[in-house]
Amino acid sequence: MKRESWIVWLTEQAGEMFLGLPPSDKDQRRFRISGTHEGEGPSGVGIWIRVSSVWETNVGSDAYRVWEVNPPLCLILWSYVAYIQKGDDSGNIGFTLRSH
Repeated sequence: MKRESWIVWLTEQAGEMFLGLPPSDKDQRRFRISGTHEGEGPSGVGIWIRVSSVWETNVGSDAYRVWEVNPPLCLILWSYVAYIQKGDDSGNIGFTLRSH
């Protein structure tokens, strides 16, 4: 199986649980996992990702924090996932509003 680079966006609550952070009472946060797709989890509960980094950012801010995860091979439950993008961090990652 070919290993593909993926960006996995977590829900806010899932990102807090994944990193062991307390809930934020201020700003809305986004969590992005960068890594390699390693396979499907048992019984379709999630996906295995070899995590290279986890990015935390506040909505409306350019500031971010980068986290490392050990061990790097993690099962990400489907209930944690907001979006998935194929690709890596080499380009612009995220969502932007385009007006015509």
